[in-house]
Amino acid sequence: MLYRFLVLLAALCLVACEQVINRGPVGGATIELTRLRDGALIYTGTTSTVASVVEAQGESAWASYSDAVRLQRLGRRALPATLPVEAQAWYLLTARGGSDYDPDGDGLLDNETGEPVQGTIRALLRGSQLGATAVAISPLTETAYLFVADFVGELTDDELAITLDEVAADLVADANNSGAVDYQDLLYSNRLLFTDATLRLRSAGLSALAFAIEAGTPEEGLQVLVRGVTSRNAPRLVAEARYASEIHQPIIRTRCESCHLEGGLGARASNNVVVRDTDPDYAARNTENFRQLVFSFGAEGVLERARGIGHGGGALISPSDPEYDDFEAWLNLL
Repeated sequence: MLYRFLVLLAALCLVACEQVINRGPVGGATIELTRLRDGALIYTGTTSTVASVVEAQGESAWASYSDAVRLQRLGRRALPATLPVEAQAWYLLTARGGSDYDPDGDGLLDNETGEPVQGTIRALLRGSQLGATAVAISPLTETAYLFVADFVGELTDDELAITLDEVAADLVADANNSGAVDYQDLLYSNRLLFTDATLRLRSAGLSALAFAIEAGTPEEGLQVLVRGVTSRNAPRLVAEARYASEIHQPIIRTRCESCHLEGGLGARASNNVVVRDTDPDYAARNTENFRQLVFSFGAEGVLERARGIGHGGGALISPSDPEYDDFEAWLNLL
């Protein structure tokens, strides 16, 4: 295990701190670094191409490299160490366009011009992660970004870190052998060094997203693919916060508690039990219970029961009720 880790570490040292990878490394991509919270532009650059590597290292050196080493040197961009970033703040690294030098993902340099990439690949990074570790900007980081993109305004910086750790636990294994899976493993999961079998993310899902990025698929289409490979539709902390602020009092406490508190007529299974708001974890526990119901019956199936279809307690809510849309939207987050 130690030998394997050292080999991988040595390989990572061959690549710059940031490498753009779709199916293979993407050279000639425009890199932009912006502050996540206000979109302020911090840096722009371009990833390495065959021509730029040959110019920098010489034709004889390039000719001596194996395909694996060539791919490790392409699609790279080292960010300056003097960037005005804060260690704990979040930044968005975006790679636009460029050419994929291994579009079939077989580990071989297919040609020296590559296949055009029409879309963008993004990665969320804390300032402390910029330049401090090898980062693969890839369909994996794009998955993590798209998962949180619509909810960034509802998450603090620390909550965003927790959420990205949870996304990583869905998608990757302990890539850096730290003993735990977190977002650093996802950033470290360079496809040139790890096979799809090493990743938790189904290779079919990863490949579908890579091809969609190459084709320039609109973000709405990418979001559909992302929801197919993550275990949740939205960050857990967002769903729990919305439960506490929008769902518990007007719907669950008012309409459901009388039967679904523990010991009640409707509390026949653990995910049918409503936890009182005197419990400090009530939002998390009730959200998880409903997530299990949605997993079993679908969001529409839960709504049908709330409308009285197949529900022993009769109709509890109607589409004409002002709370109905909030309840439907919340269930679709789970």
